[in-house]
Amino acid sequence: MIPAATRRLAAAPCAVLSLLFATGGTAPADGSLAYPLESETVVAEDGMLILPPGAMQPSDPNAYLMADPPPVVVEQQLFANGLVVPAGYQCPTEGHCQTPCVACRQAQYVGWSLNVDLLVFEPYYADASSTLVHDDDATEGTLGLRLTFGHENSSGGGMEFRFSGTDFDELGILDSGAPNTLQPGEIQTFQFDFDLTQRIWIGDSSIVFGVGPRAASLMHRFGADPEVRANAGGLGLSATLYRPFWRSEKCQFAAIGFGRGSLMGGEIVNADDQLLADGTLSVLEAGFGLEMRRQWGRGDFVGRLLFESQWWESNLMQPIYFDGLSFRLGYQW
Repeated sequence: MIPAATRRLAAAPCAVLSLLFATGGTAPADGSLAYPLESETVVAEDGMLILPPGAMQPSDPNAYLMADPPPVVVEQQLFANGLVVPAGYQCPTEGHCQTPCVACRQAQYVGWSLNVDLLVFEPYYADASSTLVHDDDATEGTLGLRLTFGHENSSGGGMEFRFSGTDFDELGILDSGAPNTLQPGEIQTFQFDFDLTQRIWIGDSSIVFGVGPRAASLMHRFGADPEVRANAGGLGLSATLYRPFWRSEKCQFAAIGFGRGSLMGGEIVNADDQLLADGTLSVLEAGFGLEMRRQWGRGDFVGRLLFESQWWESNLMQPIYFDGLSFRLGYQW
């Protein structure tokens, strides 16, 4: 007779790691095992080898029960979509099992990561007196950079640092007072974020939530207007969705979507850093695209292509919009 505690353990697949009998056979009455497994390991009446929460898989997958011939061979029941990984269990291949185990999905994201994004954006702006012009002789897209450095642990918690900036220094501005003349303009942006993150799994998909301080700066100079800069700091919130749709032992493709927003307070200054007014700065970002992860050396090579949009607004100016593509190259180890 199996104790009540054991029956409750066997009935909770989200808290235990089960091993499935591959061939027939019977276990000894006392449940003793020839291969040394975790303590409190028992053999249930229905032929399942039940390990306690936090138990690791046996190093020898062909572990034997002490039974009369023929011996009973046990195999790990690897893939269980949507189940909670038992506490303490870690993927033996760091996320690259040929048949994904219950810990593969999180193991792929565990460790340090360094990523560089190339931002190919184009700005959009208009107010009562001036407008950005987009044609062959005026405003063009520009290249910006974003550097991301972070770490994630086996329970999904982590941290992330981001630095990014763009510089549009050859803008064509059409002033309502001189409709036939393009005037020069310039826009610069800078951001710094530090987020505490947590990955939450929904089946094979995951959402990473982030929260932390953000600092940003927006400078603009349109036509004859003097340079104005908004410097601000505050709190940022973010969420990123990962939805894998194809994977092999060494490679994975996933759909990505993210959103990030913040409301910051600071000051508005001129080119000489003289205070003009107290100010606010709002920044909203969103994007979607594809990500590829490929095992390379002791870690994963990461490539990503996203369509992104950004919305910047200060209390002393109309919103400035940016949209375009971002190309990521990175490595996780």
